[in-house]
Amino acid sequence: MGGFNEYDLGWSEAQSMIDEHDGIAQLRTILLQEPGREQWQQLCQILLEWPNASTLSAAVHYVLPHLESWPDTLRRPGYGWVADLQANGFRPYWEVVRCLDMFTTPDVFERLQEHAHRLTIRKFRWNSSKHTLDSFLELLSYPLLSQIESLDVSERQLHDDGLATLLEHPTVGGVKRLRLEACHLSAHGLQKLLQAPVFSALHTLDISRNGLGNKGMKYLADFEGESALRCLKMDYCGLSKMGARYLSFSSLLSGLESLSISGNPLLDSGIRILSERADFTWLRSLALSECGIGADGIRALSKVSFPALQELHLHQSVPGDVGAIALSRASLPSLVRLSLGFCGLGDEQLAALLQAPFWPQLEEIFLSHNDISDDGFSLMGRSVPPRLRMLNVSQNRITDQGMESFFVKGHFPDLERLYIEHNQVGDAGLLAMAQAKMPRLRSIQASSCNVGDHGIFSLCRASWSQQLHILWLCCNRIGEEGGRALFELAERASFGELNLANNKLPSSFVANAEGHPLRKKIRFLNLLGNMGEWGG
Repeated sequence: MGGFNEYDLGWSEAQSMIDEHDGIAQLRTILLQEPGREQWQQLCQILLEWPNASTLSAAVHYVLPHLESWPDTLRRPGYGWVADLQANGFRPYWEVVRCLDMFTTPDVFERLQEHAHRLTIRKFRWNSSKHTLDSFLELLSYPLLSQIESLDVSERQLHDDGLATLLEHPTVGGVKRLRLEACHLSAHGLQKLLQAPVFSALHTLDISRNGLGNKGMKYLADFEGESALRCLKMDYCGLSKMGARYLSFSSLLSGLESLSISGNPLLDSGIRILSERADFTWLRSLALSECGIGADGIRALSKVSFPALQELHLHQSVPGDVGAIALSRASLPSLVRLSLGFCGLGDEQLAALLQAPFWPQLEEIFLSHNDISDDGFSLMGRSVPPRLRMLNVSQNRITDQGMESFFVKGHFPDLERLYIEHNQVGDAGLLAMAQAKMPRLRSIQASSCNVGDHGIFSLCRASWSQQLHILWLCCNRIGEEGGRALFELAERASFGELNLANNKLPSSFVANAEGHPLRKKIRFLNLLGNMGEWGG
């Protein structure tokens, strides 16, 4: 819960110092929520717009201890912060930042460097193609970055020699999380990394989308040194059955908590080798999407003991009836997130999964781009996991009838995100959804459905409508009355994103919206493609 205790002395102390407005109360409300991008941006906006410069430091010192449990990746500069830095100079709110990008304008970095003693930067990302490796290494020598624990150099053309040069830099020696995705590396680059002193201290390594091939897996299998590695990601690296065989012999696997090797043509034979030989005792997350897995591969996985596995990703697999039944019988006592998008699942396969012992404990279910009809969705409605937080059933064959049957239960206490895009869901479906109790719902994605104004009226009257932060409704039939209803709702709610592109909003509505105060309130407001006609 963001590490906040409502009886914390910091609250009463800060409140006594700052009583001229409700800024601290707003910060307190955010800190009581689970950390997320939405919450972070709201916090950043409050600090940016803080009305009294003399009390801003007090506000920052109030939030700092409560942010320590928030992920560093989340704690980036807020929207408008860089522009404010350039226009008005350094302000105390920069002290909450833990993650920096390699800004394209050198003056930004120089200004932050002047206040390095007030900043604690733990993650740095090289995301600018305007900088060379030499200039990047020069920045790494700045005191501002002396404490980084996470380094991201993805999509930079390092090649093997550039990686070797990077690994020699003193600052890199303290890195625990290293991301090298799409850096034009070969198996020899991986070999150099395994031989570098920094590897023994790495906790997380993402080396996806590089040409490691089966030879790279042999280097992994031959590694015999000390390792603290817990998370390994090697998606789209050209591994085949032989690579799976080498990987299964690697001592590194036994200590992993997260393994992602999606996008490699392992096929059923490679999955069988991994299932029979690898030690997955401590594994909490496994991603095998787009690996050409069929029923035999699913059956092999289902025989493995995964006592700690919480996340299983099998997108673009083809389990069929046999695979679905085998998966439903798997021993997955800790599973809370299941991803089976693009798997050709129909109602019968879904019915088998609903009988799985792990089904009631799921919190996130991803079933987009399948063949689930109203019958299957209705059946799911009678077996909704009690702690469900996210449900994605986009691009299936669900209509209003399925929505009415699913939501007849009426109460979804933990549901936060719902994705129903590209289904034939219309006004009646939204009415059924609006009548359900969803006290934690924050995000709805219902683009490319069949929603008109009456459906929007139902949504705006829902008990949970004012708590929405993300609402995507592009490519529907929403007209001027529906648009006005949504704008009235947005004035009361805290929308961060409202997408109404490609509806039937008239040109006069779109023109008036350009100068509407909501333009400043909503971070992302999309009205493109509306001129009273589709694609106008």
